[in-house]
Amino acid sequence: MAKGISQDQVSQAADQLLYAGERPTIERIRALLGTGSPNTVNRFLDIWWQSLGSRLNAQTAKIAIPGAPKEVIQLATQLWENAVLSAEDRLSNERTTLNHEHTLAMRDLNEREDGIKEQIMSLTSAKDRAEMALTAANQQVVSLNQLVEKNAAYLIEIKKQRDDYKHELQDSHVTLNLLRSDIDDKLFKWEIERKEIESAHQATQDRWILEVDRARQEEAISSSKIKQITKQFEQEKKAASTQIDDLKANLLLLESTSQAKVAQIDALEREINRLHEQLNLVLTQTRTNKLADTKEVASVVSEIKPNYKGAKKRLSRECIDDIEIIKLRANEVFDNAKKAQNWLESPRSELHGKTPLDVCNSKKGRQEVLRMLGRIDHGIFA
Repeated sequence: MAKGISQDQVSQAADQLLYAGERPTIERIRALLGTGSPNTVNRFLDIWWQSLGSRLNAQTAKIAIPGAPKEVIQLATQLWENAVLSAEDRLSNERTTLNHEHTLAMRDLNEREDGIKEQIMSLTSAKDRAEMALTAANQQVVSLNQLVEKNAAYLIEIKKQRDDYKHELQDSHVTLNLLRSDIDDKLFKWEIERKEIESAHQATQDRWILEVDRARQEEAISSSKIKQITKQFEQEKKAASTQIDDLKANLLLLESTSQAKVAQIDALEREINRLHEQLNLVLTQTRTNKLADTKEVASVVSEIKPNYKGAKKRLSRECIDDIEIIKLRANEVFDNAKKAQNWLESPRSELHGKTPLDVCNSKKGRQEVLRMLGRIDHGIFA
């Protein structure tokens, strides 16, 4: 049934048409009401026609006065009809006014309903956007938690490497002290042997001078023994000097290795401090704004697998550790394992046409690659 159409409206429209001297039809009633489907109007109009006879009989019964003269009955009937017409005119006017007010009310109601529907749609859309934003925020929180866990694991690994380097440094110091003690002991023994040989040689010369007259025959033998002893002393002295030089070279190498380990430990400690700051920053950003945009953090360094196995075998343990740190730094700067690998394997004009990995076989080259990554991380590409 069409909205706003009822039996009373159709009956009032049919009465109004009938009083106006027109036959009530579906088209005239719809034109008068301004709405309504033909089937609905037809059904209500049939009900009106069925009730019309009983309504007319009721009116006739009201004006029938038993025993009254015919003129009185006619006059009463005329008065009754005039009163009915007057009442119906007032009723028609009131119905017209009520229909107009009803039409305005229905129009206002429809407009309000449309506005409410638009508000509901807007609120529904806002709710969907809020749910999407909440889902994105939850995903972002999960990503940030994963990042914090990865960085924490990496921090633990770096601390473990630092502790291992410290232990290696302590072992190097112990070995260095042992070598120094061994060198001192050997130098002390060699000094004693030298003094004993010189004393023996001096005693032989003294005895030879005192017994020159008695031992002329033994002169050649004594001289030969002296030469042999002197030669043996010189050989032992030369061997001792060579061994001392070798020990000193080993000592310098150990001291250089110790300095490199100390420098590497300092670099690892700085990296640990930097990761602490980064973790604190990520945690702070996560607490203050869960809807803030973040980017995905660097993958583990094992994701970068360049084909440099042959060159890597020739590098020292320290160089390999530095290269792993460089790979991790590149992965962090480019925020993508594949981009980091491409950058490390691509020739650079700053390196005279060499790739960053080509120059990592020297300490100076590794430092230059780290400086280049630092400039890229701060937005300095030239």
